[in-house]
Amino acid sequence: MEIPGWFLESEVREGFYITAEMKRFWASTLRILEEIREICGRHNITWWMDWGALLATVRHGGFIPWDDDIDISMLRADYHRFLDAAAKELSPGYQICNIQTMPEWDDYISRIDTTFETNENEALFARQYGSPYMTGVDVHPMDYYSPKLDQAFTDIVKPVTVLASLLDPYGKYEDAVQYHDFINAIEKAAGLRFNREKPLAQQLRKYCEQIMSCVKKKDATGAVLMGAHLVNDGIQAILPVSWYEEFIEMPYEFMTVPVPLHYDAMLRGKFGNYMTPIRNSGMHDYPLYDKQVEYVREHFASVTLPAYRYG
Repeated sequence: MEIPGWFLESEVREGFYITAEMKRFWASTLRILEEIREICGRHNITWWMDWGALLATVRHGGFIPWDDDIDISMLRADYHRFLDAAAKELSPGYQICNIQTMPEWDDYISRIDTTFETNENEALFARQYGSPYMTGVDVHPMDYYSPKLDQAFTDIVKPVTVLASLLDPYGKYEDAVQYHDFINAIEKAAGLRFNREKPLAQQLRKYCEQIMSCVKKKDATGAVLMGAHLVNDGIQAILPVSWYEEFIEMPYEFMTVPVPLHYDAMLRGKFGNYMTPIRNSGMHDYPLYDKQVEYVREHFASVTLPAYRYG
């Protein structure tokens, strides 16, 4: 992807100073987004900007000046098709992080990430526009919703997710002796048997994901990001299915991205008067790569870390 030279330079946006280091991090993130867009285009997969990235697109026409990540969403069927295609087609230096690929992954979303090994390859490092940090794009699965799921969330998904969080990510059934009664009860109720030779927490999360995605479109009363619905105790907005059937392209930095046609109603429901900026960094610290600085300095002596400051 061609990045305009001006984009990599430091600048002030809306009174906020953005360093050249951050601009390169942004550029690396956009390169991943472009990779996702290309895969989705080849396979006719629908995706859209979501969460803070949707707000950023509509309100700023690009990154929120004091933010540094991108979230996109797909309906569950497209999500699985994308992951299947991405496993075969992602360029070297990128990885898929989710409960299917990593036993330690504890979130019900996927992330397309760069790897630290990128710094060992000059060509890959250049593809990140000189940014030495791992970066990625979060990919959220959107599921169909029915009220019948509420009881399943209370009785199964929440307690099983809590149990998974208490286990050693790589531990097996034999390592969770104190929870055997609960695990056996899950197996009996679900009519299944977890593999005793594979990480148990990962299997528990996969089971929960199956429950989240069990509602068919014909039975749906809405659509929801189930992972967020779980974390937020059911307060995640359940929106009309039809809102995820029409999309338009809007400018984002030097490219365009898809957003739902009903973006205004979505954003008002989530943020209220969303066109009035409130300066914060969302769900994480800013900059996102702050905790990586020491690792890069220690492991990649040839990488120059430019100084950054806040404004």
